[in-house]
Amino acid sequence: MNGMAGNKKILIVDDQEINRIILKNILVRESFEILEAGDGADALEQLAVHGEAIAVLLLDIVMSPVDGYEVMKKMASEGLIGKIPVVVITADETQECQNRVCVMGAAKFIHKPFSPAEVRAIVDGILRDGADDGL
Repeated sequence: MNGMAGNKKILIVDDQEINRIILKNILVRESFEILEAGDGADALEQLAVHGEAIAVLLLDIVMSPVDGYEVMKKMASEGLIGKIPVVVITADETQECQNRVCVMGAAKFIHKPFSPAEVRAIVDGILRDGADDGL
């Protein structure tokens, strides 16, 4: 599992509280501690505190003032992209967005509105495999 077995935290980053609540409810049965951030700045603070103890990061892209791209850029500069799998969950359905986050190192890309089964399957796969297998 590449060291993933000891990681017990899932970080959900979305500026819409309802999305965080839904995602938390989908993942609560995973027996991981769920952390939440309402924007990119809060996400960066959570990453600074918890670092590699975060097993997977669910990240919205369109947020203000710090968006998901900035979070991923900061993670890359700190060497965290390869260590913490990033699942991008966004309403931006453009191919440009998907290509950009892929190049930046996202493990998976999910469009909003998302299905609970899809989110659970992707997160379970990442936690089980301990590595991303591409978008």
